Amino acid sequence: MVGLVPYASLDSNNPLSVAIKATPFGLWLSIIMNLGGIAGLTTVGMMVMLSQTRIFYAMANDGLLPKIFARIHRRWITPWIATLICGIFCAFFSGFCPVDILGETTSI
Repeated sequence: MVGLVPYASLDSNNPLSVAIKATPFGLWLSIIMNLGGIAGLTTVGMMVMLSQTRIFYAMANDGLLPKIFARIHRRWITPWIATLICGIFCAFFSGFCPVDILGETTSI
C-alpha cells in the first residue's frame, strides 16, 4: 500500500480503500472492498450471537444460569429464549453504538 500512495495518507479508518482509489480500478474496486468489509462485520456479529446462545444453553444445563436459557423450541430444536435475549441485546447495541466501536468489539 505504501507504494501506491504516500504513507501519511494511509492514516485513516480505511487505508486499503484509500490505496485502492489511487489505482486505475479505484472507483469500483473500493466499493467492492467496502461492501466486503460490511459483510464481514455482519457475519462475524451473527456468528458471535449464534455461538453465544449455545454457550448460554450449556451454562444453563450446568446450573450456572437460570433454566429458562436451556428451553428448547419444539419445532426448530434450538434454545429460543437465549436467542431472543441475545438478539435483543445485539439489536439494542447495534442501534445505539457507533460503527467503529462495534467493529472493534467484533474484532476482539
